[in-house]
Amino acid sequence: MISRSFAVCTLLLGLAFSAASHAVEIRVRNDTGEDLRNVVVGYRIFGNVGKGKTTQYQTWEKVTEIANVSARTASGVLGFRPKKPWLLQNLGEGRFTYVLTLSNGGLAMHAEKDAD
Repeated sequence: MISRSFAVCTLLLGLAFSAASHAVEIRVRNDTGEDLRNVVVGYRIFGNVGKGKTTQYQTWEKVTEIANVSARTASGVLGFRPKKPWLLQNLGEGRFTYVLTLSNGGLAMHAEKDAD
């Protein structure tokens, strides 16, 4: 009887943690005015994102307000890295869009919370 109760509790806890780890979804919107290739945010590959286009959502465990990003354009490689990553705020649960823009000749980004 104890082993059956333990199995049920373990299953329920596993489902709870599994659901919690899939509570954040991220997509990328390209507002740079240029086509981007090989877009990588954090360690996630989003692929090619045309100018003005938005990718499909990907599930993440947690999301911060900005993240490392790299992409290729016709003129070369662009990248963005947060200056103080230890100060970044976790955005919590929900759906978010990382918006990529150009600023001072380099790549910039910010997060927007999407309507559910």
